[in-house]
Amino acid sequence: MPIIEFDHVANFQRLTPDVPLLSARYQEWAAAAHAVVHGNTIHYFWGRKKVDNGWEIMHSYANAATPIVVQHDSKNPILRASGDGFDNYGVEYPFPFHNPINGKNYIYYLGQRKKKPRIKQTGLLLSDPNWSCFRRISDEPVIGISEQYELHGSSHPSAVVVDGLIHILYTAEAPRYFNTPGSLYNIPTICYATASANNVEKIEKSETNPVFIGSGAKWDERGVREAELLYDGTFFHVFYGGYDGKTWSIGHVRTTDFCSFEPNPNNPIFVPAPDVGRWDADGLLTPQVFWLNGDLYMIYAGLRGHGWGKTAEVNTGLAVAIVKEG
Repeated sequence: MPIIEFDHVANFQRLTPDVPLLSARYQEWAAAAHAVVHGNTIHYFWGRKKVDNGWEIMHSYANAATPIVVQHDSKNPILRASGDGFDNYGVEYPFPFHNPINGKNYIYYLGQRKKKPRIKQTGLLLSDPNWSCFRRISDEPVIGISEQYELHGSSHPSAVVVDGLIHILYTAEAPRYFNTPGSLYNIPTICYATASANNVEKIEKSETNPVFIGSGAKWDERGVREAELLYDGTFFHVFYGGYDGKTWSIGHVRTTDFCSFEPNPNNPIFVPAPDVGRWDADGLLTPQVFWLNGDLYMIYAGLRGHGWGKTAEVNTGLAVAIVKEG
């Protein structure tokens, strides 16, 4: 795996400019999608937001040679809200990963409770070897609410396993009125946690959280969220949504220690479609970047409409950045 340079991820080209990769029925969303490559198959796990605003998790797949030719799992939805757990209102944002230490497949996911405020916490699923059957490992969140900076959310997980350690980034959300004295960090923010690959349920949050509050530039000065991890053997690459007070775009920073972050000089690296009316013309989030066929692909959520509310349309797209070595 080559080291990912800043320029490598500055040239993403849309593969689904006119028709989304994943879409749902009228007034529903197809978003919060992530991909995992298994053999010759690419698996897409995503969230369907229903008309009642509740969420459920879906599974689709494609041949790795034709990643935009998607088929849908006949068992969909593969996960619904629980009866009385922390996720009894909705489940979404499924992040799949393979654990090479124990050979098992897992999905961290966002669970939202029905009681208001509808706080978001992170749960954990175990998958069979073929990514076809799933079960909750616990009825309790594995990343729960414990600090003031995350009173409304400790969710939107992303993970990578390196040398027996699971590195996790998640989005922390606080009430609008909350602000630590002397702190200038934004709401929401990005937090870091770890777990042993031998015990994926026992997660330790960093004492320095939140670890990332923005690059210091205007384009993401009003908030950062939904960070996605990719490791190249040297750097942990973080792809995330940044907010300038009007529009969410996609940015990139890299780190070796989750303490200091070097921003890509090309930021934001991916912006909403320039054509008014396009399905992703009004905002972008959930930018997971992954290797496929020797190139870098990005699966992302695109917005059409005002804000991310009930009247907006949100679907999922795919883009590619060609990587030429040497």
